[in-house]
This record gives sequence, C-alpha cells and structure tokens, in this order.
Amino acid sequence: MKKILLILCVFITSFCTAQTDSLSLYKKGYEQARELNKQYKFKIETCETIVLELEAQVADLQEIQTTHQSILRIDSLQLNYKNEQIRLLTDNLNIYQKQFANRDKFWNKPWFGAILGSLGTIAIIHVIDYSLPE
Repeated sequence: MKKILLILCVFITSFCTAQTDSLSLYKKGYEQARELNKQYKFKIETCETIVLELEAQVADLQEIQTTHQSILRIDSLQLNYKNEQIRLLTDNLNIYQKQFANRDKFWNKPWFGAILGSLGTIAIIHVIDYSLPE
C-alpha cells in the first residue's frame, strides 16, 4: 500500500509540475503566436496600402497613356492638315503664276495698239513733212 501511495504521490507531483511547465510553454507559444499575428497583420496592411498606391499609379499611368495617344492623334491630324494646306497653297501659287504668264501684257492690249498706231502715224507724217522740199 505504501508503494501504491508512493507511486500515486510521484504521479500526482509529476503531473502537477508537468502541467505548470507545459502551461508556461503554451503561454509563451501563445504570446509568440499573438506577436507574429500582429506583425503579420501589420505587414498585410502595409502590403495592402502599397498595392492600393500602385493601383492608383497604374490608373494614373493609363490616363497619361490615353492622353498621350489622343495628343498624338490630334498632332498627326494637325500635321496632315498642315501638309494639305501647304499642297493647296502650292497649287494656288502655281495657278496664279500660270494666270500671270497668260495674262495679256499692256502692249498686247487694243487701246495701246491704237495709241501707238496714232503716234506712229503722226511721227511718219512729221518725218515726211520735214523731208519734202517746200
């Protein structure tokens, strides 16, 4: 009976001391898990804010790219219009040059011929009049 009591006492004391040791280990593990969980949550929140900032930057870059494409399209249209304007002005200049070349000069006008003919006739009459003896 003494042996049974002794065995029982040994089991009870070892059982009680084992529980306190394991309880402190569980507490340490629990505290470490809580600390790691806090760090993990902080890292997740930090990563989420970084992801949100990057998404905002991507949206801004997409808007910039869209604006850039519209500016390029407008610039190409303006360049096409300027090239067309240059071509039309060149054609207009060529037309004016042809009209100027084909336009009658003042010596080809009928009134100029009449005046020149009258003056020529008067000049011939004077030359003949002075060259004839009196």
